[in-house]
This record gives sequence, structure tokens and C-alpha cells, in this order.
Amino acid sequence: MQTRLSRAEVPVETTWNLQDLFADEPAWAAEYEALDEARQAVINFQGHLADGAASLLACLTAEESLYARLMRVRAYANLLYSQDGTDPQYQAACARVSALSARVGASTSFIASEILALPAGRLEQFMASEPRLAAFRTTLTDLLELRPHRLGADTERVLAVGAGFERTESRRESNRAASGRRATAAWHMQNRPEPRVASRNPQTRTPNR
Repeated sequence: MQTRLSRAEVPVETTWNLQDLFADEPAWAAEYEALDEARQAVINFQGHLADGAASLLACLTAEESLYARLMRVRAYANLLYSQDGTDPQYQAACARVSALSARVGASTSFIASEILALPAGRLEQFMASEPRLAAFRTTLTDLLELRPHRLGADTERVLAVGAGFERTESRRESNRAASGRRATAAWHMQNRPEPRVASRNPQTRTPNR
């Protein structure tokens, strides 16, 4: 039976190059910590989105930058996990990213709530006075369509945290299921019966039909 190679045994030239995202895992960890701290730059806008178009634009720009950085951090962790889902360090990295995603979601959940709380026509005034808000037109238009269904700011924040927790638990369950499948497959390979080979009797002939 052919033995499956561990990740360390796979030739480097046949693997993907994660250095396009981060030079190494310490660099990823540093960005993870910096990203966690960068949430404060968005939180500082809480309660000020109604101040004017400039404040709204600055907040949306900061949020966009935050999620772009989060996407890189998440992609790196997920690709590490894809290399070897049995590695505890990679599992931990994915769990950390899920937790960070929940914190980022909770930190930015006020944005939609405050925009939807603007008086009727105020957002349109902001967009008319600040041309750079046009980059967010689709997002803002879609958001306005949710106005009748949007919950309060505190409720939305709780839901954002819960969504991150569910993603973490889902990944843990996936890890447990994968480990179970591997263990079952290994047991079957070790305990499968030897194939039965039909014996041949040279004196036995099949009658003609």
C-alpha cells in the first residue's frame, strides 16, 4: 500500500507559495495582532456617522481597509490548514482567525445601524456632496433596502459575535469528523480480509455447450 506523504515530505516545487501573502508565519502573526488593534480606528467613528459626509467616507474607507487586511490574514490561515488539516498549529490559526473575524464584525456592526438611523434623505445628501462616496454607492443602496428588516445596534453586535462563534464551532466539528473518517479508513485498511483466489484444477474441464 502506498504511504501518503506528510506535508514536510512533499517536494517544495509542487507546493503553493504562501510568501505571496506573508513572508512567514511570524509575519502573519504580527499582522494578526496589528489588525486586532486596528479595529479601534473604526470604533472611533461610532456615534459620529451623522456628523457629515466626510465622517461617513472616512469610516467606510477605514472599514474597507480593515476587511481587506482581514481577508489576507484569513486566506493565509485557511491555506495553511488546507496543507495539513491534522496540524494542531494550523487548526489553532484558523480558530484564532474565526475569533478575530467575530471581533471585527462586532466592531463594525454599528456602521449599518447608524446609517439606517439617519433621517430620510440624509444619506442621499451626503452622497451628493461627497463624490468619493460613489465608490460605496452599491453597498449603501443595498443597505437602504434592508431598513425595514434591520435590528437595533446592540442586537446586531450580538449577532455578529455569534456568527464568528458558529464558524469556529463548525470548523472544530469538521476537524473531528475528518479525524474520524481517517481513523475509520485506517482501521479498514489494516483489517481488510485477504483477497480470495479461485483455485485451478487442471483435471476439471468446463463442458461444451
